[in-house]
Amino acid sequence: MIKRKSFRFDPEENTLIKIKYTENKQIKEKLGLVCDESYDGCSCIFRRPFPFNIGDELKIAIGNVHGVKGKLIWTKDYDNVTVKVGFYVSEEM
Repeated sequence: MIKRKSFRFDPEENTLIKIKYTENKQIKEKLGLVCDESYDGCSCIFRRPFPFNIGDELKIAIGNVHGVKGKLIWTKDYDNVTVKVGFYVSEEM
């Protein structure tokens, strides 16, 4: 059994996560579906391609909470189309 730092809970149905980033001098957004949340993070599923790496600190919005810093702490290939990822959410950007 994996021991976790904080309690996990189910988000509201259809809670989205949005990552804002810059690519080729253009502001882009990547949307995913939140699977579970905790006091200091969440796990989400995104369609590929997923252009980020473990350790990246990104500006994210989870549901109605906008402008927070999320650090990508793990990724797991879900299938050929999607990837499941975990974010540590720290502070407002």
